[in-house]
Amino acid sequence: MDNFHPQSGGEHLKEGHDVTDLSIRAVLLSAITLAVSLGAAFLLVLGFYWGLQKWEKDHQPPMTAMEDQLRDERKDGRPSGSHIPRPASSV
Repeated sequence: MDNFHPQSGGEHLKEGHDVTDLSIRAVLLSAITLAVSLGAAFLLVLGFYWGLQKWEKDHQPPMTAMEDQLRDERKDGRPSGSHIPRPASSV
């Protein structure tokens, strides 16, 4: 068997638990730091998302005449192609 001798002159516990192994303060500070970091990362990503959407909207090329016409048709509720005159039927 090994002959274990602690290096410090402190008490050696034979039963129970050692309260110095785990610091409740350190665990709580780590949890709080993790929560704050998570919140900051979330807000940072949300800011990037909002900024990129705004940048994309501000830097869109102008619409072509056909895209303008299609947008107007969709806004008015007209079906596509309703502006095209139909030939008279030969009956």
